[in-house]
Amino acid sequence: MFHILLIDDEIVFLRILKKELELKGYEVVAESDSSRAMDHFCRLQFDMVILDINMPHKSGYDILQEIRRRDQRCNIILVTAYASIEGAVQGMKLGANDYLQKPFALKILMDKIAQLAKSSEHLPPRQGSAAAADAITRLSPSNNRLMTLVAHTIDRVKDTGATVLITGENGSGKGVAAKMIHYSSNRAKEPFMLVDCAAMLENLMESELFGYEKGAFTGAVSRQKGKFEQAGAGTIFLDEIGVLPHHLQTRLLTVLQERYFFRVGGTERIPVRARIVAATNENLEESVKNGIFREDLYYRLNVVRIEIPPLRLRREDIPPLSQDILRRRAQALGVPLPEVEPAFFDTLCGYHWPGNLRELENALESALILCDGRYLKPSDLPLRIYGNASSRGEEAALMQRATERSEISAITAALEQCGGNRESTAKLLGISRRTLQYKLKKYGLLTPRVLGSSFRQS
Repeated sequence: MFHILLIDDEIVFLRILKKELELKGYEVVAESDSSRAMDHFCRLQFDMVILDINMPHKSGYDILQEIRRRDQRCNIILVTAYASIEGAVQGMKLGANDYLQKPFALKILMDKIAQLAKSSEHLPPRQGSAAAADAITRLSPSNNRLMTLVAHTIDRVKDTGATVLITGENGSGKGVAAKMIHYSSNRAKEPFMLVDCAAMLENLMESELFGYEKGAFTGAVSRQKGKFEQAGAGTIFLDEIGVLPHHLQTRLLTVLQERYFFRVGGTERIPVRARIVAATNENLEESVKNGIFREDLYYRLNVVRIEIPPLRLRREDIPPLSQDILRRRAQALGVPLPEVEPAFFDTLCGYHWPGNLRELENALESALILCDGRYLKPSDLPLRIYGNASSRGEEAALMQRATERSEISAITAALEQCGGNRESTAKLLGISRRTLQYKLKKYGLLTPRVLGSSFRQS
């Protein structure tokens, strides 16, 4: 997949170009702020940057030089509405690959991208760029305070090498956070080694983690490297660490303390160079209290703690997340991306998402398959989501009608008690005269028949 970073302060141009490039199958990150754009560039790896020269605060030429200092192989196309021969020459001298004047035909840009992409084919692939792009989409700072804190913590810890413990519900994005830590760090070109502790057979865990020597046990016909050794100087991600058997907890504690290990059946010390990230959906504090998890290992793992909030606590992120997931899944399924009815997102935001991001992805893929190909509707979603939203809406409507009947009854009774005097009625009900007037009008109570024979305006 070819990854492109768009940097332009013209929001409309940025959105249109992003959409067009995505329709062509490119992975695109668009940013109108130069500082945030460079933050993306430093955390991810892009094959191309399309850069506007006339940016506020920092010129495109300054950004170009900063990009070139960090990455010599990235393709850069400069664009500007104020082109000149001198500007083009200056851009090329600073390391740009090409130059376009606005407005330009989209086909011209696509041809240039295709040419530059083809010229880059002989270069080795960038490790982890797709994983990093996925991570930045799903966990990047948003209007959600909790997710902003997560992204800030990842940014602070990524290059430190400190051990990280990621906690959160199943499907909330713990694995995505681990990938983001790795692929945005100075270890991004090293291996990212995933170890699913819950999926490994207990009698094979030790050899899986630390490897074994030839003849260490029946069937060990040759030396085998374990996950810790395969990770090299990269990251080893121990998912579902809470289920690790007690004897392996002891072994892991020694590895964290001493920073070396032995293969099963071996005597050679193997140094640990990898950064360790662990994750769990269990309450490790309770496991420690109950003697299930070693307290000393818990504190070794819990150097930096990142708590991933469940999707129900970041509802404002659901529409943009859904749009990105729909685009990716439509491309993978080979189907056109349909339009989305506003009620579709309302339904998504109203659901409680016990399965979090994983459940959202599955529900959206199902909706893409079941829709008529033109519009995504709430009824295209699985029944547990659409039916849940419908029943809740019906309950809310019933409750609203019950509330209104109670208000009508209370107002009518108060009016009769006060002889139709609105000032006295408002005081009796504990509301302002203006509020009473509004409710009288709303419920059709502004007639002498309703107010009684003693109806008075005062």
